[in-house]
Parts: sequence; C-alpha cells; structure tokens
Amino acid sequence: MSPGDRRSGLGGSAITIAENLRIGMDALLAQKLRSFLTTLGIIFGVAAVIAMTSISAGAQSEILEAIQSLGVNNIIVSTHEPDDRNQLLENQRKNPNWLTLDDAAALDELLVDVDLIVPLRRVGEKVQLPERAGTGIVGTSADFASVFFATLTGGRFLSENDSRTRAPVAVITESLRRDLYPLSNPLGESLKIGDSWFTIVGVIQPPLGGFTSAGLDLPDMSKDVYVPLETLNARFAVNRSTSPLEALILRVPDEDKLQPVAATITRILTRRHNQAADFELIVPVELLEQSRQTQRIFNIVMGTIASISLLVGGIGIMNIMLSNVVERTREIGVRRAMGARQSDVVSQFLLEAVLLSLIGGLVGVIVGILMAWGITKFAGWNTAIGPLAVVLAFGVSATVGIIFGWWPAKKAAHLDVINAIRHE
Repeated sequence: MSPGDRRSGLGGSAITIAENLRIGMDALLAQKLRSFLTTLGIIFGVAAVIAMTSISAGAQSEILEAIQSLGVNNIIVSTHEPDDRNQLLENQRKNPNWLTLDDAAALDELLVDVDLIVPLRRVGEKVQLPERAGTGIVGTSADFASVFFATLTGGRFLSENDSRTRAPVAVITESLRRDLYPLSNPLGESLKIGDSWFTIVGVIQPPLGGFTSAGLDLPDMSKDVYVPLETLNARFAVNRSTSPLEALILRVPDEDKLQPVAATITRILTRRHNQAADFELIVPVELLEQSRQTQRIFNIVMGTIASISLLVGGIGIMNIMLSNVVERTREIGVRRAMGARQSDVVSQFLLEAVLLSLIGGLVGVIVGILMAWGITKFAGWNTAIGPLAVVLAFGVSATVGIIFGWWPAKKAAHLDVINAIRHE
C-alpha cells in the first residue's frame, strides 16, 4: 500500500483538504520531470499574458503621455510636404506662401470657439557658445508654454513685450541646459546662434523628447531654443522654398467642439490655399481614440495567442491526470473500499490538477516579469506590470486546472471498486 493509502481516511472518515494536498504533492513529486513538462504550457501561457499586458500597458501609457502633452484641447495645423515632386510643384503653384501669419489672423477672426492661436517656426542652426550643439531654433509667441503645458524650471518664458520689441532673448530646455551649463546657472548668459547673440531668460521642460514613439511625425523638442517669432524672422530670413511657419497650434476650450472646429479649419485653409494639399491637421483627441482602438486589437491578438498556450497547457494537464488515474487505479479502489467517498476522490485529483496549474502559474508570473524587464532593458520599450495582470494570470491558471482536471477526477471517482482493487 502506498503512503497515499495509509493517509486515505481509514475507518470511513472523510479525507480533509490538507490530506488531499499532501497526497497530491506526493504524487506530483514522484514524477517530477513529467509534472514539469506538463506545466510548461501553463508557464508559457501565463508568461505571455504577463509580458504582453505589460507591453500593452507601457505602450498605452507612453502614447497617452505623448498625446496629453500635445494638449487634448489643441488642434495642430502643420505644413505638409508631399513626397511626390510633381505634387509639391503643383502645391507651390497653387499656394506659393505655404502656412503664414495671415492664415493665423484669418483663423483668429473666423473661429469663435478658439481662444489661443500659437505660431511656430523652426530653423536649424548651431548654438556656438559655450560649445557647438545641434539644436532647433523655434520662433513662437508667449502662449506656447500654455498650450503645450511646458514646465518652467528657471527664469521666465517669452513675453508679449519681447515679441513687440523683437528682443534678442531665448529660453532653453532643461536637457540643453544640462549639456551646455551642467554646473552653472544659465540665466543671463549669452548664446550665439548663427551670427546673432541671444540672452537666456528662462529654462523649460518641454512636453516630451519627441513624438515618434506615439506614431506622430513631430520633431524632437528636447534640445530646442525658443525665441520670439518676430525676432527670429528679423534675424533669420524665410527661405522662399520653405514655409514661413511650420505649424499653428489652436486651443479649443470646449472639447466637444474639437471636431466641428477642425472641419472648419480645413475648409478655411483649403479655400485660402487654393485647394493646395500643403497642410495637415493633428487632433490629439482623435489620436488618443485611434491608439486605444489599436491597443484593443493588440490585446485581442495577444490574448488569443496566450489562450492557445493555456489551452495546450490544459490539454497537457488532462493528459497527465488521465495517466495518473490509470496508474493509481488500485490505490483508488483501496481507498474507496476503506470508506473514501466519490467526492473525496474527485477532490484529490482535482486538487492535483489545480496544484499543477498554480505551480505553472507562479513560475509563469516570474518568467513573465523577467521577460518584461528584459524587453525594457534590451529593447528599450516601456512596460508596466499591474497587479490586475498577475491576479488575472493566477485566476486563469487555476481555472484551467479546474476545467481540464474535472473529467479525469470524475472518471477516477466512478471506477468500479472491485475491478479497481484487482487492477495490476
């Protein structure tokens, strides 16, 4: 008689959960390699759930941060240069002026639901002192910090007076400050940009380092220098082959009016530009919804893949439990003859199946966390492991054990006692 027989409720007493647990652990440890191979499907399935949900959550967080940094109440009108040269020449024939301050004035006059319009012009120049640094020189207005939620970390931002007087003042980013003035206060220092000198009056933390990770083709803002647009236009002439403005940012206080305002902007600029397709609109709220829809599709696909792995693991558990029933037929018969009920046998085998699933789930969670860490470290992707994903993984693994262990447990419980005892 096996150790399991001696612990099997002699004298007709019902078997306790603790006894079933000990019996189940003995049975699993007696076949360590087979038990491990059986749990591989659960391990990979749960690890896939953890890793994929962490990737999805990290990507969603990154995209949400990028889009919120653009301003959920903003509409961005940017210049659009087609890849096709013939189309480019056709656009320039229809509208040689591209996007201009006159466009901004027209939109300001015609759009009653817009409270701020901020122009942007970017030129590529070298900051020559205290060292040469490749950066973007951005001409804008005093409202830039408001529409983009840029955080001021020192000094002040550009003012209306700076624009009126074409003052040679500049605001640099925190990243550029660390590069150019790592050990000193940059306020009041001078920068030479091209042939012009600018006095640093402030330091800001821009919205983000860039928006390419969020699927937005916008320039990196991490090392920009911001100067009054009027000053920039006076010091750096506009090339006739480029647009006087790179973008216009329009803030709409009422989020419900974003779509109608965007449609109106398109109609106004299309008419002003003589039907030239030389501009495009970015509505962050629309991008947010599109990203959420993409994430939902991604989650469904990844969930399906993980479910297949869990299904394979469940089939493996059913297979080993059916083998256990055959191998332990005589043990089952002896236990039944000594007073064990059918429910005791069902509980024992079901508990063994759940143990297999939970062990596989625990190992799978560990593997999934390590996978997420490895993805962040080596691939550079943001990941976020939430407690819900861990609870879901454990819940799914336990459910797999119950579902796929139920039939073998019922089969064991309904064995004929006399034939089971005679089984060799």
